[in-house]
Amino acid sequence: MLLFLHGNPTWSFIWRNQIRALKDRFRCIALDHMGMGLSDRPYPWSYTLPAHADNVEKLLDHLGVERFVVVAHDWGGMIGMTVATRRKDAYAGGVVMNTAAFLGKLPPSIATVRIPFFGKAAVLGLNAFARTAIVRCVSHKEVLT
Repeated sequence: MLLFLHGNPTWSFIWRNQIRALKDRFRCIALDHMGMGLSDRPYPWSYTLPAHADNVEKLLDHLGVERFVVVAHDWGGMIGMTVATRRKDAYAGGVVMNTAAFLGKLPPSIATVRIPFFGKAAVLGLNAFARTAIVRCVSHKEVLT
């Protein structure tokens, strides 16, 4: 089973072409992380890495998944690797792209979202996280389909 986990600020639709190409050979599951894509945006909810990983695990349990391969991008990589470390016996492999793991402190540009009041205002009010990601990460400026 292939478990597709998208990054931030994308959603599961990003995997449509990969799923189309692989669906005849593999069971493919792609979800929208809470607060992204077509998922609910509950408040209050923690939106933390452990909470997102918990959601993925609940889905795996609900669907009766016993073995999985994580296919992940960006934030999905951190979520997927968290699930993989929790379920070592079920984890069959991974394909990870443009992601990171932090041993210790977060990089300063990411850690600023944790500054009380400023972080919330910057991310929710000014969309600073997505804007910064676009400036830093997009090299082709053509319109995406």
